Amino acid sequence: MNNDDENQKGNGFFDKNTIIAVVLSFAVFFGWQMFMAKKYPQVLVEPGTVVKPVDSKIATPDNSAPAETAKQSASPDAAKTSAVQKKIEPQSIVYSTDKLELHFVNTGFGIQKISLKEFSDREGKTIEYDSAKVAELLMATNINGQNEFDVRRISDTEFEGTLVAQGMRVTKRLTLNPNLYTLKTNIKIQFDDAQKLQLTNSFSGLVEKVDKTLFLPAYEHQELFVSTPETIHREFLELDKALAPVDYGSSQIASFNGQYFALATVNASDILPTVNTVSDGKIAKMNVVYQTSEAKNNFDINYDFYFGPKKMELLSAVHEPLKELIDYGMFAFIGRPLLAVMKIIFSVFSNWGIAIILLTILVKTLLFPLHMYSIKSMKKMQKIQPRLKELKEKYKSDPARMNQETLSLMKTEKANPLSGCLPALMQIPIFIALYSMLGKSFELYKEPFFLWIHDLSTKDPYFVLPILAGAVFFIQQKLTPTVGMDPAQAKVMLFMPVMITAFMLTVPSGLALYMFVNALFSVFQQLIVMREKTT
Repeated sequence: MNNDDENQKGNGFFDKNTIIAVVLSFAVFFGWQMFMAKKYPQVLVEPGTVVKPVDSKIATPDNSAPAETAKQSASPDAAKTSAVQKKIEPQSIVYSTDKLELHFVNTGFGIQKISLKEFSDREGKTIEYDSAKVAELLMATNINGQNEFDVRRISDTEFEGTLVAQGMRVTKRLTLNPNLYTLKTNIKIQFDDAQKLQLTNSFSGLVEKVDKTLFLPAYEHQELFVSTPETIHREFLELDKALAPVDYGSSQIASFNGQYFALATVNASDILPTVNTVSDGKIAKMNVVYQTSEAKNNFDINYDFYFGPKKMELLSAVHEPLKELIDYGMFAFIGRPLLAVMKIIFSVFSNWGIAIILLTILVKTLLFPLHMYSIKSMKKMQKIQPRLKELKEKYKSDPARMNQETLSLMKTEKANPLSGCLPALMQIPIFIALYSMLGKSFELYKEPFFLWIHDLSTKDPYFVLPILAGAVFFIQQKLTPTVGMDPAQAKVMLFMPVMITAFMLTVPSGLALYMFVNALFSVFQQLIVMREKTT
């Protein structure tokens, strides 16, 4: 074998040097793998391989390590959303005294029933708001689709509910003021990640049939009341008459109320809720919705829920604008002071019927100068009637001259046909104010007067007061001078007492008492004026 052959063999792939290099490379590689496997045993686990957990009993004799390990191994997002709402069994809390009873449940931390034990309706039944009748809990709270609270009683008049859902924690606290029939509500919402708020409270009421008066506006009523920053809305309800849904936008007060009692919410948050209403003619519903366009982690919602009588001092004590639930009409600025005076009289005599009588006499006395002026003016016009007829006959072909002479005569005799009407017109606002005040004041609700009048807020059961008032109006009509009145007008005026009697048949007996005393005192005043000589 020559040198070239030996060189070819020495340069082959399996030469001695190459084999040594390969062996050393594998030795280094496996040595390194074994070293790393001992130092970092989980680094080299192949994808898809299941790693068995360390036996917790061996690693942690007190079993505390696994929980801590789980907390450390969980991601930040997992830690935020780890609180998942648990299934809560039905819960209820009952607050009960001799005057008031409330049933709270955990669904929405709403109210199942309210019983105002110290008040009853016309039939003697306790005034109640029962959610079973409307299939809707009162003021149940729904927050972003969640409504299952875990509720507990903190003290005699404080109650708290907590709602824990995925990424959200809510605390709803109710503080009851039984003297003001108010639940002061605070709802704190915490989100793990910033969210927009959608919080809804709802309450519903039965639409009932109410009696109506013949001619005057009805006292008996039910209405949906909404107060916005711009105005006040009143939507009257009628049985079997549906109302289309209405969205009133941002609102401060929302109320479902009748003649003497009300359910109402008053906002006390920086966020102004929107209010929407609907009625199918049998059940009326109001939704009070707190919603935001801005996402935040924390929200604090506050409002007051009122569930009592429409009594002025109570409503004002809860929230001053809440007194607007009592609609005294356009002359409320007169009606409210008159009510205050009537309360003072009642504090002395302890009888609302006597208070009405004395208030009527007081008002008539204050207005007597106007009444006297009116009667005297009418008597002056009656005195110059013959001379006016002469002027009409004398200048019937010259209307301009007739008007000139007529005005001259009236100026000389100081007689003005309008002077007899103006004082009467000035008394109309007072009458309307008294009409509204006496028919809508809770103070007269189920209050007796004497004998057959057992409730001044309902009609006279035997129609005695309306008939007496009509008779006195007839006497007053006969005593009133009919200046320049033709026979047809005179007959119409004589028919007025009949109309007055008719429309008073259905008004509250308190108002009928006022009308009767007012007419009687007017006749007395008129007799005094008629005895005086006209100057």
